[in-house]
Amino acid sequence: MNSLIIDLRDNGGGYLETAVSILSNFVEKEKVLVTTKEKNPLNNKSYFSYGNSNPKIPIIILVNGNSASASEITAGALKDYNIALVV
Repeated sequence: MNSLIIDLRDNGGGYLETAVSILSNFVEKEKVLVTTKEKNPLNNKSYFSYGNSNPKIPIIILVNGNSASASEITAGALKDYNIALVV
């Protein structure tokens, strides 16, 4: 594979655990992927990558105004770690 396009347009979201699983294919192990913040700070939780993969190929993420929830987390984490270009 020479490059990858991930189309998250009109993706209304999904499960946080699924986003973590997908992101673990791209983000180095033990990097923070997302942190949830609750009213009670003792209930805040960070989710970490458990993968070792970090493919050195160009990745583009397609999003639009209907991309939400887990798809936003996926796009945001890949952008934050400079793994993908979000369009």
